[in-house]
This record gives sequence, C-alpha cells and structure tokens, in this order.
Amino acid sequence: MRGCATSRSRSGVVFRLVSWAVSKSRREKLLQKMQKNPRDWRIEDLKRLAQYFAIDYDETGSHVTFRSVDGRRATVPEHKPIKPVYIPKFLELIEAGNTNDQD
Repeated sequence: MRGCATSRSRSGVVFRLVSWAVSKSRREKLLQKMQKNPRDWRIEDLKRLAQYFAIDYDETGSHVTFRSVDGRRATVPEHKPIKPVYIPKFLELIEAGNTNDQD
C-alpha cells in the first residue's frame, strides 16, 4: 500500500501508519535539506519520510530500523538530535526505494 508504513510494537502488534499529506515539492525540499545539512534532525522527521515513501520501520529499544521493500536496512538510534553519520544511510535507503518504484 503506497503511502503507508507498517510498524511493530514491542509486544509484536502490527499496525499501519497513514502517511502525512504533503506536496511533492515540500518532500523534495525536505530531502534536499537533509542532503545539504545532515545535522539536527529528529527521529520523527525520518519516520515521517519513511511513511510517505512506504518504508517499513520497527522500533526496538532505543533504535529504529528502517526496511525497504527490497530488503535493505538502515538502523538509527533514537538520540536527539540524530548523529549526522546516519542521515546519508537513511537517504540512500529512500533513493534506492525510489529508483525501484520508477523501474
């Protein structure tokens, strides 16, 4: 289902999260901002983008693991703010998912 992400709670309950309604240009701007400046992002920002791009994520302990449809993963600690090293990994996951959708 496009625009939704599946999340699993610690108890194993699966629930669907409906994506947020944002224009395409706004999403692109957010991605460009992340690419230009990987500092001072919050885990909520990554979850929001994951929801739009139909990337599943699982919250276990203090980490969130994002999974694309083709099986790629990016695990990000829930620290505030997220360390800049994790942002490019997350962006690679999104870009890989986008190229698969266009093929």
